[in-house]
Amino acid sequence: MSGLRETIGLRPAAAIVRSIRTACILTMAFLAASAHAASATPVAKLDGDGFAPFLGASQPWPKMELEARGAARLLPNQGHGYPVAHAAMTADGSLAASLSGDREVKIWDVASGRLIDTLLTDNADDTLSVVAFTPDGETVLAGNNRGELIVWDRLLGVQLDRRALQDGEITDVSVARDGRHWVTAARQPAGQTSERRTLHIFRVEDGVELDNTLPTGDYISARFLGDGKHILTVAAAGFQASIRIVTVEGATGPGWSVSDFSSWDKGRLAISRDGRKAAIMIRRTAVILDLTTGAARTTPEEIDPIDTVDFAPDGASLTGVTATGAVVRWKTETGALISRNKPAADAGRTYPVAIYGFRPDGKAFLARCADGRLRLVDPAVGKPVQTFGEEVTAINSIAWIGRGPNLITGGGTADIWNAETGARLRRLATGNDGVMVALPDKAGTRVSVGYRGLGFKSFMLDGDTALAGYVGTLEPLTPQQERDPISKALAQSTRRLLSQNFNFAGSDNGLLAAGARSDGIVDIVDMAKGALLRKVKRADVQTALAFSPDGKRLALGSLETSKIDLIDVAGGAVEGSFEGHSWAIRGLAFSPDGKMLASASGDRTVRTWDVASRKPLQVMKGHNGVVRAVAFSADGTRLVSGDSYGNVMLWSAADGKALATGRGHEGQVQAVAMAPDGRSFASAAVDGTVRLWSSANSELLATLIATRDGGWLAMTPEGFFTGSGGSGRLLSIVQGDKVVGIDQVYDQLYRPDLVREKLAGDPNGIVRQAAARISLDKTLASGEPPAVAFSAALAKVSAERLSLTAEIADRGGGIGRIEWRVNGVTLGLTERGIGRTEMGDTGSATGAPVRKVSQEVTLAAGPNRIEVVAYNNGNVIASVPATITITRDAPAPKGGGRLFVLAIGVNDYFDSRFALAFAVPDARAVADALTRAGGLHAAIETRLVLDQDVSAERLDAAFTDLSGRMRPEDTFVLFVAGHGKTVDGRYYYLPRDFRYRDQTSFATSGIGQDRFQGWLARIPAQRSVLLFDTCESGSLTGDRVAMRGIERAVAMEKMTAAMGRTTIAAASDDKPALEGYRGHGVFTYALLQGIGAADSNRDGKVDVLELIRYLDEAVPALSDKAFKLRQVPQAKFSGNNFALATATAIVADGAAPAPDPARAGSGNAATLAPPSASEARPTHVILGRADVLAAAGMGTVVTTLQPGSLVTAVRSENGWTFIARDGKPLGHVRDGLLARMQ
Repeated sequence: MSGLRETIGLRPAAAIVRSIRTACILTMAFLAASAHAASATPVAKLDGDGFAPFLGASQPWPKMELEARGAARLLPNQGHGYPVAHAAMTADGSLAASLSGDREVKIWDVASGRLIDTLLTDNADDTLSVVAFTPDGETVLAGNNRGELIVWDRLLGVQLDRRALQDGEITDVSVARDGRHWVTAARQPAGQTSERRTLHIFRVEDGVELDNTLPTGDYISARFLGDGKHILTVAAAGFQASIRIVTVEGATGPGWSVSDFSSWDKGRLAISRDGRKAAIMIRRTAVILDLTTGAARTTPEEIDPIDTVDFAPDGASLTGVTATGAVVRWKTETGALISRNKPAADAGRTYPVAIYGFRPDGKAFLARCADGRLRLVDPAVGKPVQTFGEEVTAINSIAWIGRGPNLITGGGTADIWNAETGARLRRLATGNDGVMVALPDKAGTRVSVGYRGLGFKSFMLDGDTALAGYVGTLEPLTPQQERDPISKALAQSTRRLLSQNFNFAGSDNGLLAAGARSDGIVDIVDMAKGALLRKVKRADVQTALAFSPDGKRLALGSLETSKIDLIDVAGGAVEGSFEGHSWAIRGLAFSPDGKMLASASGDRTVRTWDVASRKPLQVMKGHNGVVRAVAFSADGTRLVSGDSYGNVMLWSAADGKALATGRGHEGQVQAVAMAPDGRSFASAAVDGTVRLWSSANSELLATLIATRDGGWLAMTPEGFFTGSGGSGRLLSIVQGDKVVGIDQVYDQLYRPDLVREKLAGDPNGIVRQAAARISLDKTLASGEPPAVAFSAALAKVSAERLSLTAEIADRGGGIGRIEWRVNGVTLGLTERGIGRTEMGDTGSATGAPVRKVSQEVTLAAGPNRIEVVAYNNGNVIASVPATITITRDAPAPKGGGRLFVLAIGVNDYFDSRFALAFAVPDARAVADALTRAGGLHAAIETRLVLDQDVSAERLDAAFTDLSGRMRPEDTFVLFVAGHGKTVDGRYYYLPRDFRYRDQTSFATSGIGQDRFQGWLARIPAQRSVLLFDTCESGSLTGDRVAMRGIERAVAMEKMTAAMGRTTIAAASDDKPALEGYRGHGVFTYALLQGIGAADSNRDGKVDVLELIRYLDEAVPALSDKAFKLRQVPQAKFSGNNFALATATAIVADGAAPAPDPARAGSGNAATLAPPSASEARPTHVILGRADVLAAAGMGTVVTTLQPGSLVTAVRSENGWTFIARDGKPLGHVRDGLLARMQ
């Protein structure tokens, strides 16, 4: 057959038809004899024992214990570190597998795009080329570039076997749909002719290779047809390709050859699901074969090359993607063009360039995109609809900064973390996203950053000030290369490739850095001057570097010789060598005193050496994989190491005994470090995570992860987490094939307070107690969340109120709370079993029972983004939101909306121990101030609910009344003053009749945040601010103040997330909400002041963000000035910024408060003018937890007061003050714990 390029490009249409027909006639006789082969067979599970006979007695891959797969685990939702090279999807479309140059096979949940497993090989040198599933999806097969097939049990996550089949790259793996046979195809080794077979057919039942006489050649593809008996193959021979059918028995049918075949043509086959059609892409044209009639069609030639094609599930169309991202569809029967969708101008590099199979519903196909990431693409429009994983880069370095709690990581970016809270503090402004390592000096003042190229930069850690930089140079060309343009271009390209920095080291003083290049050269750089100090040429790549503590010597570990050389930095001479390892050196570290050197190697050992004598000290065995990193403790008594299987080990430096082992990383460990105090250690890996471990027992404390776009998250092994907005996409909870995004359990597991406790070692058992109530396993055991979808809805309406219907499919976990949000604000809350829920007429596609739930929502003028989320029966796991956008075609109201203020305050608690002085005045003052400053609004309505009226019933009535009068364009302000309490990360407001009996009283008698969410869901106003100036009531329960403050901040964040409304609270840390400043609480006073002073842009208006910024500065300043105690407010902004009030002076700034004689150092305490003991009016605030003694400085403890308590100072003597409360004498407290109310 003449070349397709010539046939299609230069000859008329009639000639094309004749040529293709001639080719088809050659195959028709063979095909007619086996026409039944085209009949489709159902997908079946593997017969008998499946792969067991084939695998024989192979030992399981020692990545992790097999039983570990039964437990719920945390998994970073990380994409590949290199571009995707190949991918496959299970027959039911539920799972996808992908591989890349990072030597990993990743398994994905197609519905959510989340990672559910990472399969690693037992050979660090593997370059994987192709991947496939067995029909039941339980086994994964991958081929590599050395002709080996690797097999994993996907359910266990272990490598089962590796079998050498060919000498060249395996190009295709296909498993018959009946599960009886599999076939591999391979190319000949480059430039060689191998006698070994390149096409292998195996029987799955017993693993025996069928002894067939099959032609050997450069096979590009081999795919089973529908009957499982015939295989369509494509082989290359020089500039020709041969397309041929063979049988599993070895019979070879006729075929045709294609001349002018190029090595650029991938040539992978596509087989339709019914097995009746096949297609192959040759350059810019697809050849479509009908395998029952022998008919063939060609598609019109495309402008750009197309590598891969696939049939739609119904077989009616064929789809391919061009190198420039156009999605092209042709009719299968005629080859005629259906559509060609070019990528959008703003698509960036998200357009597809290779197709790996359709989802069974035909609405999306699996594709590699131009940026190397895996996505689902809608064939109808050519746009991605799902991205798999997040861009989380491998972390190559980790180190503590000085002797403090912070550490810095390097990998793509340089991030600074707090190891006490798990929070990412900031990202170093390196000016480049090619960061490989970040190496701080021992003092913690500066850091040397190494880049992927030949560059270093030095920065100050206190402000990212760049100090010096160095860019290396390439090795010079030879005279002959300079003369020949082609040789010159090739040599320059090769030098750039080989001159990449491979490994790095920094000196303790931060003044020296070293980079080992891929060409064997080690650059030693003076970081103070940004200049090359010395260039050391080595015979091979140096895979590990370490400076001695004094910076005078540099240890170099070899890739090929497995030897460690000690180099004099000043002169470059080799002072001596350390020999004993049997494989490449991957990590080096000096002890703090410089007397010992530790080395990590591919021989799976850690060794220590005496630097002076070069003699070995200890050989530490216990790692199962390549040991890639090692570090000493600050006192030099212990070592920590990490290996290629993601494990870390702690060792005794004195005797080499293993002290502890930690398992958890999903990829090879790149770096390790020990905390300055030795109580914990850290590991960083290619899975993009940092893991913090306890040195006492190797218990995992927390997992930290960050993305390129700045998102971050920290999570304990129990599942409690903290992080930036949107951080839920970074981690998943996985158990088998079940996967839940962290954002789906936000309400249950978002607990920054517990992350902090865990990192402290959980000294009080608080994390353990919380995990007994809710944990990863218990979360998943609560049942799968429902699946949610909107019923048909109009895209544009004119009505303000609209009834919408959602279909909620019960996937086994039941249906609990249902939340409706409009533009991020919760405007509807439906509990399970309400009257408007009715059983749907039909179930879901999966057969799950479906309920239809309706909700009336209020729409603002313009586009409205509406979401509905449903929880499982226990309200533990939320569904993935269903989202639609409906535009309300209506003009904006003239004159703006109205302002509604609901102010709540309680002074006169039924239990006199809770009595306050300023909650009611504060509520009145805020309502009055917003009325006076409300000129922006068309009308203002305030409502006060005070003292005896503050009950759940009357607040419910108030919200109901207000909701009936509000519209979306209105503004709503809620102010709450009184006592609040945070229990287990949830906020409760104490009504007037609250009575404390035990810790459960808050949940049973308090007004919880869920109640507030329900009330606020009735408020249609889409502009709102919630203000909470409530004292934390810990005096009765003896809570630790620091823990309570953090917990309160958590509760406020959860309230904001649940309601979608901006929340500002009086105190966020371990300080109380202080009363008694100029007749108000400090927070309320600053709020009143801010209505006049927060207008930072001088436009005459105070918007929400201006108010937040003002309070953030004013509240700590006022509290420190008045009480020498910094009260820090918490603000959680949500939605859009808007103007709240006109800038109006409400209170005068006033003079600084007078010195308080009851404060230590403030003067003669005897000058205090004491009120009578019977006077009930408070005069002072308690600043810290205060034991009240019966006598000044002695006697029994009468009671204990919590920070923020109001008392009356009666008299002062010798540094102690006698106090009363509510007119009743209490006892003596230290003067330093009192501050006069202003």
